[in-house]
Amino acid sequence: MLKFAAERFVGISAHLAHVAATSVHDEARAGDALTPDDREYILKDLEFIREQCAGLPLEKVVLHVNRVVRIVKGEDCSYQQVAEYHRSLVERFTDEFSSVYCLALSADESSLYTNPAPFGAEIIGRLPEAAADIDESTKCLAVGRYTACVYHAMRVMEIGLNAVCVELGVPIYLPSWDAKLKKVDTALEGLAQQQGTLPRKRWGFFREVNVNWRSVQTAWRNQTMHIEKTYTQERAKEIHDAVKGFMRHLVGGLKARRKRKS
Repeated sequence: MLKFAAERFVGISAHLAHVAATSVHDEARAGDALTPDDREYILKDLEFIREQCAGLPLEKVVLHVNRVVRIVKGEDCSYQQVAEYHRSLVERFTDEFSSVYCLALSADESSLYTNPAPFGAEIIGRLPEAAADIDESTKCLAVGRYTACVYHAMRVMEIGLNAVCVELGVPIYLPSWDAKLKKVDTALEGLAQQQGTLPRKRWGFFREVNVNWRSVQTAWRNQTMHIEKTYTQERAKEIHDAVKGFMRHLVGGLKARRKRKS
């Protein structure tokens, strides 16, 4: 999928219009050769159009622009020829775009789609394995794929759950959230019985996030991973933002990871 700003098309349209305006003369002068100034103006317009087409599915348009440039550079190129080639260039644009489907994002949607760290740089720094699903969840929200947005948000939550499992010595390769959460419960109960093993503040932190995961599992995760549930824009945004807030809280309570020795 290609990504580009709509302003490129505005610029192309403006320069096409300028070429048309420059080529308009009365019938008596239509066959006259271009003046040096007009030739320079038209060549600048064509070069701009060619640059703006680069990277877009407009290869045939670029080939046609190149052909027009060669003709305009000729000393005997007339205003009538430029007018004819301008019409053919517009037709080429129309033909090319007849098979292209474009989606437009609002300013807010574009901001979401292009944000390199939508949940914050700290989360990516602490849990880099969550970066892909954070990015996908946010992009899906921007382009209107709301159930997919929630799906990826649940994957982000599971990555956070795995991080807590690692800190508590719970295996992460268990078949389900439920199995992991039960192991976390067991680990916390064991630590609660061992005075001084885990400070009360951190024990409370783990207990809190574990309760939150249970709520997410029941309300969102189980339904999202099956076919029973789809999400509206409003609900998907609520869940996306809730996961964002939860993950920020989570990484604030996790211990810094030790760097592996190289």
